[in-house]
Amino acid sequence: MQAILGLVALLGLAWLVSEQRSRVSWRLIAMGMLFQAVIALALVKIAPLREGLLSLNAVVALLEEASLAGAQFLFAYLSGGPTPFTVTAPENGTVLAFRVVPQILLFTVLAGLGWHWRILPLLVSGFSRLLRKTLKVGGAVGLGAAVSIFVGMVEAPLAIRPMLPRLSRGELFIVLTCGMATVAGTMMILYATVLEPVVPGALGHILAASVMSVPAAIVMAHIMVPSQRTHG
Repeated sequence: MQAILGLVALLGLAWLVSEQRSRVSWRLIAMGMLFQAVIALALVKIAPLREGLLSLNAVVALLEEASLAGAQFLFAYLSGGPTPFTVTAPENGTVLAFRVVPQILLFTVLAGLGWHWRILPLLVSGFSRLLRKTLKVGGAVGLGAAVSIFVGMVEAPLAIRPMLPRLSRGELFIVLTCGMATVAGTMMILYATVLEPVVPGALGHILAASVMSVPAAIVMAHIMVPSQRTHG
């Protein structure tokens, strides 16, 4: 009940600050909320999807192990390796920058290979097509929203750079809102590494939240800055 009240309150707040309430599409709002609920139920109730998300944490563990070995080779005790002196405060012996940043760099390289090998573009294309079919957004908007799940706020608009001048104000607002609502892949790894000791399956939770945030961001952006024009 608390979650439903929060949802109604957020939608109401967006409605109050809307630029043109008469242009708000209630069909898009209903489809967006339904799409988000379907994603949530699928990730919770469908065992293969749920187990697949949980198994991603093994990938994080492997990346952490590999990057930690390389970081300790380069930075020694600054990355948690053995120290050449007696440590009086071991809890302060690891520098976060030398422990986590190498892992982020490693994931960035792997993500670049994923784009080069056409693995991530296939995922982005599929999710973009799904957004266009369900929420009736334009192709450029759907692609920009889908890309934001895997990359950061800067890279997502660049994926549709040729189309940016042709987007309406409302469509551009949707792309930017999706970028702010999702979690970039590099930050997923950072958050999962930090949270894993206290939140089992942290990466799966973060990825699920990021995917579910896309239709919600499209709905909120559409209410606040409505746009009826779409592009293929």
